[in-house]
Amino acid sequence: MRVFGLLGVLGLGCTTPIEVGPCNEVCDVLFNQCAMESFDSFKECESSCTYGDEEGADIPGYASCLSDVDECNTYEIVECENEYGW
Repeated sequence: MRVFGLLGVLGLGCTTPIEVGPCNEVCDVLFNQCAMESFDSFKECESSCTYGDEEGADIPGYASCLSDVDECNTYEIVECENEYGW
């Protein structure tokens, strides 16, 4: 038992921390929950989101707006995009 416990503890140091932030929240909704076809992967969504952030989009506002979207309603998602500039 001790060997498995030690291996578990050692394994924790090798994991990559999961980034949590507005782009992660946005892509969770767009890619994971709503399966928007705009992105081929979660990483592509994050990259696009980061670029939008660098260009001045209000990504935290966009993430907040997306959290209020009903059942992945495309029109509501587009309204959020228009309002927050991404």
